[in-house]
Amino acid sequence: MSVNITGGNVLRLGAQPMDAASTVNSSVVASVAAQVPKTSAAAPLLVKIVQNLERDPTNEKFRSINLEGKAGAKLVSEPAAMTLLATVGFETQGSRLVAAGAPPAGAA
Repeated sequence: MSVNITGGNVLRLGAQPMDAASTVNSSVVASVAAQVPKTSAAAPLLVKIVQNLERDPTNEKFRSINLEGKAGAKLVSEPAAMTLLATVGFETQGSRLVAAGAPPAGAA
């Protein structure tokens, strides 16, 4: 599945197409992603976060975002970015956003 973030950045969620049983509604994700302005510093970060998780889903470094750091501050300043991350499964744990659940089975 691909979600267009305004301005041509593409946020790809998962290597496989989403099926009907998916817990993430693709139209909801697309709707939220469309609210992230192309001029927002959060837009390229969202793409990078998803690319990193796709490339190495078991790497804890990519499964957690420090909200008090530079990247986290950019995400927090854009409410739609935070909503999008929550929609795709990130949860707030203290001062961090953490990808919920275990990495996909068979992930490298």
